[in-house]
Parts: sequence; C-alpha cells; structure tokens
Amino acid sequence: MMVVTHELEFARNVADKVLFMANGKTKEYKTADEVFCARA
Repeated sequence: MMVVTHELEFARNVADKVLFMANGKTKEYKTADEVFCARA
C-alpha cells in the first residue's frame, strides 16, 4: 500500500520505505530507518 503524507512522524512509525519528492522528482528513496536515523 502506498500512503502520501506530510506527517513525518507518522511515516516514521508505519513505513517500510520512504520516498521524498520535490518538483515531481525523486530526491530520496530508502528504508524508513535509513532516512530518519540519518536526520536524527
């Protein structure tokens, strides 16, 4: 299932993988742990 959200805490808690987009282009596509642990 794909879920689109701006709620990062929600995404962190429920997602297996996270895809960040800007201006219609993929900027980052990693596991939730890789994305959010790097930003902590």
